[in-house]
Amino acid sequence: VADRVGISVVAVSFKKNDEPTDEKVSLLEGGANVRYYVTGSFRGGLQLGAEAVYVHASGDAMDVEVKAAGLGLSPFLGYKWTHRSGITLEGQLGATVMTARAESETATASDSAVGPMLNLQIGYSF
Repeated sequence: VADRVGISVVAVSFKKNDEPTDEKVSLLEGGANVRYYVTGSFRGGLQLGAEAVYVHASGDAMDVEVKAAGLGLSPFLGYKWTHRSGITLEGQLGATVMTARAESETATASDSAVGPMLNLQIGYSF
């Protein structure tokens, strides 16, 4: 985005159908984080940032359908290092405020909690 600001986006979709038991599971995850480089720039340095991640899961086991959704919000401190070859290492550590809700045909549950957030990534920057 800018020399000292970066944005990261994540999207995941997973579906599984277990043939012997006919159990079905699907998962969708989407999120983004924004970071400001306190020292350095996009190529590497100390980061301050925030991340938001949404997860939706559904499943069908023993003829009971279950759906769940959750949201996590995390401030973090991180560091990024990029080698001249393009290999990039990045780590972020913070706390996540999480909230989740699940429901089936017969029950509903919700909960919220605070827990650790750890992102460790290896990649290639060009």
